[in-house]
Amino acid sequence: MDKMGMATGPGKVKEFVVDQSSALIWDAVLYNYNIDGNLLKDEHKDYIKQKLHPILSKGSSHVKIFGRASKSGDADYNQALSAERALRVKDHLLSLGLSEAQVPGQEMRAQGEYLSTSQNEEDSFDRAVILRIGHGQKTEPIKLPKITVPVTIVIEKKKPVPPNTTPPKPQGGTKFKIKHLGTASYGIGAGHIFWIVDETTNEETTIILSGPSVSEGVAPVTGKGTWVPFNTNKPTSLHDFVGTARFVESPGVLWWSATDNFLTFDKVETGGPIRIKSGVTIGATGGAITTGPTVMLEEPNPYVPRYTYDPISGDWVLD
Repeated sequence: MDKMGMATGPGKVKEFVVDQSSALIWDAVLYNYNIDGNLLKDEHKDYIKQKLHPILSKGSSHVKIFGRASKSGDADYNQALSAERALRVKDHLLSLGLSEAQVPGQEMRAQGEYLSTSQNEEDSFDRAVILRIGHGQKTEPIKLPKITVPVTIVIEKKKPVPPNTTPPKPQGGTKFKIKHLGTASYGIGAGHIFWIVDETTNEETTIILSGPSVSEGVAPVTGKGTWVPFNTNKPTSLHDFVGTARFVESPGVLWWSATDNFLTFDKVETGGPIRIKSGVTIGATGGAITTGPTVMLEEPNPYVPRYTYDPISGDWVLD
């Protein structure tokens, strides 16, 4: 979910030359993001358009993306926030026509607050995304489709309400369904995005699980999964899914495979792990375990069926 955050003024940019050799490498620091915000500012976009895009569009360069965050607030939340900032910069670069090979996901990092050297909890230079440009040293990663939260088109037609129904209980129900929307890898961590619907209250939300990931795989990329129904042992609110969770990915078979994976939430009693159908995976996954905090990307809102585009299959499917 896009987050404006608390306004801090115009975006700022600073350049550092890293290598003065013939293969010029420099860091462009896009900083002074809004506090708790994950969106690029106009000044950042102008710099990318005027300075970086002309160089990158020639096809002989690549860019590494490092998301950063200030030290105020919870460290795990700041780690997830820095990942969101990095992912939105990558999306912006791809929207300008750059290829996945020029903005390789394998070279994205979410550094959170851990590399901050500031004495202040809120330092504008920590609220940043660093773009490291390698001119003449293009990385050649495995060429995979771009995987982010899938593009969606909402169907405006509202779901009819049966007559003489009892209003849903505000604390939530016990019948849910969940769908794995995609995976974003950063460094030794990963972010898994899930869409959850409370079938009692007819509310939905999306959450991201991010944290350290242990895997033996080679550049796995996972597509959109299918809906999986599950029950909770007691009435459960969608807000109860915010806490910590554990996602266990089963090993895949070489390059194309569809596997069953397992998800558990620390605050939600489901009588066992939820079996997740995460869709087709490109890459030798080798199995992976991601454990960390979950963040609600949007407040619960009425569930509306929608068409979702799966970048791996190339199909639009009505959820």
